[in-house]
Amino acid sequence: MTIMPGAEPADQRPDAAEPQNRAWPAVLRVFYEPRLAGPDLAGCALWLPLLLLAVSAALASYPLLFRLGAPALVDLKVHNTPEGLTRPAIMVFLFLQFAAPLLIVIAAWLAGRITDAWLLFVVDAGAERRPVLRATAHGMLPLAAGNVIAAAVRALAGPDSNPLNPLASNLAFFLNPAETAVFWYEFALGLDVFSVWAIFTTGLALAGLVRRKVGAVVPALIGAWLGMLALRAWLLA
Repeated sequence: MTIMPGAEPADQRPDAAEPQNRAWPAVLRVFYEPRLAGPDLAGCALWLPLLLLAVSAALASYPLLFRLGAPALVDLKVHNTPEGLTRPAIMVFLFLQFAAPLLIVIAAWLAGRITDAWLLFVVDAGAERRPVLRATAHGMLPLAAGNVIAAAVRALAGPDSNPLNPLASNLAFFLNPAETAVFWYEFALGLDVFSVWAIFTTGLALAGLVRRKVGAVVPALIGAWLGMLALRAWLLA
């Protein structure tokens, strides 16, 4: 190989260095500048935000489940349900507790697919599926923050707190379970600050990715969110 005088070999030039891993910077940026982080999220790995969501769901569900045990947890849920729980509803409740890490990953993936279809057929943004899925998964990370905070509050709270709903971040916290229909109480459990934060974070990230207004992206996310909440509430009612 001939090297010109004063020139550096290609593999020793500063601009030929290995690209740095942008996964963690992108994860952090999605919290404080999601719209600007949107284009960068298209090149990030999908597994990292999904793993963080799954781990956070496990932290929010499993310590309580193993500390109280399934029978005591069901009794607590029945005590906080005005009309009690049917046997199928009890099975659904336990399934939601055990499968929480898997279900939050499925919910993020499903939200990404619904949003991808919305961008393709309604907004006509012409975005590729993989970048949309990656941006959606990263945008859902405020849900992970909510799960971690709920787990910490649940671990530090006193015996008078409600371990099933420890945070005053959702509408159900301010409702009386004994005076509220089961469907609407369960539906209100999902109307929380962290879900709204996740929706708008995802909307901003996708808007930056496809270069559209946030208002063009958010309706698909809101529809997917409300649909999942309604399905959960219906299964538990």
